[in-house]
Parts: sequence; structure tokens; C-alpha cells
Amino acid sequence: MDYSHNPKVPAGCQLNRILRDDNLRDLVIQRLPIKDTLTLARTCKEHRKLILGNRFDINAKLKRFNLDSIAFRTALGRSGALISGSFALQFLLGVVWKGTDLDVLVEAGTKMKMLDRFLVEKEGFAMASVERTGPSKAGGECRTYSKTSEDYGEAKIRLISCTSLPIQAILSESYTSCVMNFISWNKIYSIFPRTTFVDHETVPLSPQSNDHIPLLEKYRTRDFTVRNVVPQDGQGWDEARHRFVGDKQTWTLRLDTTGITPPEEPEFVLESCSFDMQYETRLSGNPGSHIVGDLDNVSIYDDYHAWCEPWRYIRICARTFTHPSLRYTYTDSNSTFFDRAFIDALDVQTREISSSTNRRSIVQVPLF
Repeated sequence: MDYSHNPKVPAGCQLNRILRDDNLRDLVIQRLPIKDTLTLARTCKEHRKLILGNRFDINAKLKRFNLDSIAFRTALGRSGALISGSFALQFLLGVVWKGTDLDVLVEAGTKMKMLDRFLVEKEGFAMASVERTGPSKAGGECRTYSKTSEDYGEAKIRLISCTSLPIQAILSESYTSCVMNFISWNKIYSIFPRTTFVDHETVPLSPQSNDHIPLLEKYRTRDFTVRNVVPQDGQGWDEARHRFVGDKQTWTLRLDTTGITPPEEPEFVLESCSFDMQYETRLSGNPGSHIVGDLDNVSIYDDYHAWCEPWRYIRICARTFTHPSLRYTYTDSNSTFFDRAFIDALDVQTREISSSTNRRSIVQVPLF
């Protein structure tokens, strides 16, 4: 089919023809950076549906792990689990990195057992290994499940048990900004979309140690500019910032939920979780600080501790809290319970629910 320029045919019509052709649309979208893909999707509603439905088809992307994606996402919702790690980043970039697993963070206990039974009894996975993950909010254990088939080869899924909410583990313990992406049963979230997908950079979120070097090098080979210091001018990073998971700075993308049974917990619980971003400066000579300078200027990892100059990183603070008047558990950013921003966020959600259901009593709202 010839789509060469024809002066009698408007350019928009030619674009429509290309986007409506499945094969041509795939070729175009697979080669576009995510920024250009979103720009193209904004040209009209029809284009948006065709482009985003193709680029962000979560069910198609999960097929390589040899499982029923609809049933799996239903189980994610019921257990409150979140897909994190490199898969979420690959999904947004529109790439596939060979040898990567599917990481799922889930609260330890009954919710962990629920997903364990689903993978083993429903999907036919076998537990390949169990490892301790250390004393942390994502501590407990990491269970690796594997399944082999002729069509997909060996697929591996890792269930990482959390001692608290999975979102708290992601917020508090991620080591660099480009991994701050996660997928719930119905949405995908990117906390630092501009730095990750526009600037294609990643900055530290914790004091860096020698253990982080192989991980950071991995993202360097994937064309990210790896910084071990936050730029001096900030480049959009504030010294202290109060944020929510579902705020306007987060890139939130709603996924197709056809066939999925929604969980009882409403989505605003996750999106109302708050956290603080603090801009910190330390000397490499301080205890626990090992990396300074530009990674390109240091070739021997063991020599990092010998460097002694100021370096900076973003520290994210998030703690869980519960209250007798709240049905669900949230994350808060500081020691002050019920800060003004949190109250305002819950008030908006409560009003929306009350309006949609014509309920006048706040007691009838699912939050309480």
C-alpha cells in the first residue's frame, strides 16, 4: 500500500491510514520515543485510542511470563500487590530486556500466601528458590517461581514479601530514580517521569554503596545517564517537597481492565499515600557514604571510599499509619498525623464518592 505524499490527500488522512493499519502502526510506535508517542496520541481522540491501546497493552506484555494476565491482574488487586522493578520501566519504554524477571511486591502473610497459591495451583509455576532479603521494609523473603513452555521458554516471577505496604517499600527503599515506576491491577505510575523518560537520566535516592555499582552500570548500558549526585541547579528537584502518589507530577496511566474483577479497596487509597522528598548533601568520608564524583571518572569500585568531596542525593521519607477511623492503611510523609494536605485529599475523594452514590452520611463512604 503506497502512503507516499499525494498533494490531493491531506496529511492527516495519510496519518489516519497508517494508524489504522495494524502492521504499519506497530512499526511506527515501536520506534518512537515515549515523549513523541504521547505527542502523537494527543492529535485527536481516535489517534489516542489506537496508539495508547497498542503501546500500553499490559495483557500483551505479560504474555511472555506464560500466565493468564486477566486472572493475574485480578489476583494483584485482591492482594494489594504491585509490580515493580525493571518490568514497569520496560513497559513504559516499550522495550524488552532479555533475562529480566517479573518482580511483584506483596505484603507478607495471607496476601503473600494468596499469590503463592495462585501461581502454583492456578498457573502451574514451581518454586525455584527462596532467599532472605534482609531487614528492611521489603524484608522477609524473595520467592522465585519458574515455568517453562515451548512458546515462551522459561518464565520467572519473583514474589517479594514486605513487612509493610508494598508502596512504602518502593518509596523508601528504591536506590535510584528510574526504578520508581510500579503497576497496580488497573494503573501504572511513574513518580519521576520527566527525569526518566524525557531527560533519560537517573539520580540517587539513597547513600550509594559499592553494592549499587553493578545495578547502576546496568542502567548505563541501557542508555541512561547515571548520576551519583543530584545536579547542583536542582533541575526540578526541590530541597523539600511534599507529594502524593497520585499527584499531578506523577505520570498515571489507566490500563484496560476488561474482564478483571475489581478489588474492594478503592484506587484512591494508593493514590492518597504521601511522601516527602528531601535534598541532602554529605561528605564521602561520613559513615555509610562511599560514592562521590562522576561515575565516569572512577574506574575502580573499591576506591570509592577514598574520595572525599560533597555529594548530593534525594531522600524519600514515607511511613505507614493506621487509625481507628480509617478502614485502610496509608503512607504519611512525616510524624504529624493528618496533615492538612492529607485531609484535603481525603475530603475530595469523600465528596466525589458521596456525589456519585447520592449518599449524605460520611459513615456510608467506603473509606470509613
